[in-house]
Amino acid sequence: MSKPVNYGDENQVADLKKKFKTKDDIDAEMLRQVLDTYAGRAVFWRLLGDCKLFESVPIVNDMAHMAASQARQNFGKEMMLRMLTVSVGSFNLARDEAIAREEKQK
Repeated sequence: MSKPVNYGDENQVADLKKKFKTKDDIDAEMLRQVLDTYAGRAVFWRLLGDCKLFESVPIVNDMAHMAASQARQNFGKEMMLRMLTVSVGSFNLARDEAIAREEKQK
């Protein structure tokens, strides 16, 4: 588990920038910190669900509605890709925790 970074502390941010050369690396470390928490994984999993990532895009006569549905799914796919890239273990844990939450609500 990585140590949280205080982004208000200029010295910590400077150290982080030295350690991680690119914006993508910094974003990955921040996402890793979010996914290290139960709440972070729960929110991330809910957002994936809100993107209807695991559902088919409805076929309707309204092309704008279909395009919006596809765009929402594309965003969800990008979120899932980032989650898997940063930590496959966090993805699996988030899934298992979501299943446990659903079982608890029954």
